[in-house]
Amino acid sequence: MPVVFLCLSVSVQAQPEYWQKQYRTDFSAEYFFKDIIIDNKGNYIAAGYTDDISRFSNFLVYVNKFGVPLWKKIINDQYNIYAQKIIVADTSSFIVACKYVLDTVTLYRIDNIGNILWEKKFSELGFVKDAIKTPDNKFIISGGSASYPFLLKIDIEGNEIFKKRYEYNFVNSYYQIATKDKFIIAGGLSRNGSGAPNIFFLRKLDSLGNIILNSTFSLNQSFTVANFLYDTTNIYLIGKKSTGQGIYKFDYNFSLLDSVNIESGINEYFISANFVNKNFIICCSKDNVNVLFKLTNPNGMILKQKIIYPNQGGVINPYNIYFDKINNSYYSSGYSDFYGEKIAFGYIVKLDSNLITTLAPIGIKNENSIVKDFQLSQNYPNPFNPSTKISYSLKKSSSIELKLFDINGRLIKIIESGFKPAGSYEINFSTEGLSSGAYFFSLYSEGILMDTKKAVVLK
Repeated sequence: MPVVFLCLSVSVQAQPEYWQKQYRTDFSAEYFFKDIIIDNKGNYIAAGYTDDISRFSNFLVYVNKFGVPLWKKIINDQYNIYAQKIIVADTSSFIVACKYVLDTVTLYRIDNIGNILWEKKFSELGFVKDAIKTPDNKFIISGGSASYPFLLKIDIEGNEIFKKRYEYNFVNSYYQIATKDKFIIAGGLSRNGSGAPNIFFLRKLDSLGNIILNSTFSLNQSFTVANFLYDTTNIYLIGKKSTGQGIYKFDYNFSLLDSVNIESGINEYFISANFVNKNFIICCSKDNVNVLFKLTNPNGMILKQKIIYPNQGGVINPYNIYFDKINNSYYSSGYSDFYGEKIAFGYIVKLDSNLITTLAPIGIKNENSIVKDFQLSQNYPNPFNPSTKISYSLKKSSSIELKLFDINGRLIKIIESGFKPAGSYEINFSTEGLSSGAYFFSLYSEGILMDTKKAVVLK
């Protein structure tokens, strides 16, 4: 029977463009999003790993600009693989850099629907810290182990151009890398004999990874976490000092030009930073529970800041912060533990230019209650024309909404809404008014997203 309420006067409206959301694929594992990028379509892909106690596996989620998942995949189910960085390879693929067992780096090239194009392993390296695309359309991965830093350069097919390990006393890793005038610039944090990370080093290398210039700097106090940022004229070390936060500024001859303190409050722990034109966007953990985003000028003065609070005693833990120049917005990924649960959800937040986002994460309150109380089935047939059946079941009464979105996240129709007693429901959904293409239908309970399925219309 046709669903007559599809013709109700429901205006086509957009979902919130700035949001924070949680992501899961099953109900036994934890999820951590270590890195996130934006592609040429304005969609986001977050890379991380799952942990179901017995194993670690790579996990990717690809969402549109409204945070609606286009696909979610575990790309490898081998034990102990940690996705650390993701970079855009070309207009239709990405490269994911992972740490595997025994100091092996595993690289994947993934297309824009999650298929593996190739997989390559490189032994005797260590943890991945950074990855960049070079001006000659090659790729450099950096990192290290407890005894040496490394650089690995590959082409788009994963073929090795060079693999270098570098000796250094008390070294940790090459934390970040950049290219400048055909040279590679690598920065790292080392440690003194007591283990305090208070030695900063910069190296200029040629296109084959050979060292041309090497400088070390003994900092007066430890830096437990740091970012190395680069513009056309300067290099910046930004991080947490033993007292507060600070910025060290260098030129490309590695001369120290300036050192300033960043305005900071109590119980702030520096996580990551990035450029916003000539200013810095900084991400901090606040009180070990909340997340603080703050925009500062080059002198460390706060221009604006925003604290995001988790729901009902939970925790938000971001790993990064990035600036989208085209849309003048910010985005970050990590994990969250909401409502006092001990299970981590993959977490993404998108903020506007004033650091504003939705007040609360859109997602799942209690994963166990979803398994128990709600189920949205895949429509059948799929693809379909002229109609398909959508089924869902409730084991407890609830106010629900079943919404249809297009591939850009625009709300097209409210398929069903209202208070529903416990039970199973089936809808005969018509393609009337829809063009060919991919759509997503999502089930909400009490305003919270329960599940989403993809449907394809063929006309």
